[in-house]
Amino acid sequence: MVREYAAGALGPYADDPAVDQALTTVLRSDEEPLVRDNALAAVEEAGPSDARTDVLRALIQDPGPGRAAARILTAWGRNPDTPAPSPLSLSGY
Repeated sequence: MVREYAAGALGPYADDPAVDQALTTVLRSDEEPLVRDNALAAVEEAGPSDARTDVLRALIQDPGPGRAAARILTAWGRNPDTPAPSPLSLSGY
């Protein structure tokens, strides 16, 4: 539960590279769905950036957060159908 709240509280700090990296890692690989959901809410709160857009596009095919990622991209005016960069280019976060 602490990890869920911590992930959700990171939105205002998402421009910090360490926070951005933590959110990206959680979104891409955390096994706890509620932690991932709260990290996704933090990314949504942080607002659009090229890096966050790329991460959300990479999540679209994920059965867990995929729909929410597409909804956020649409709300940001970003096309959710644009392919995500290759996984190697996401590793620079």
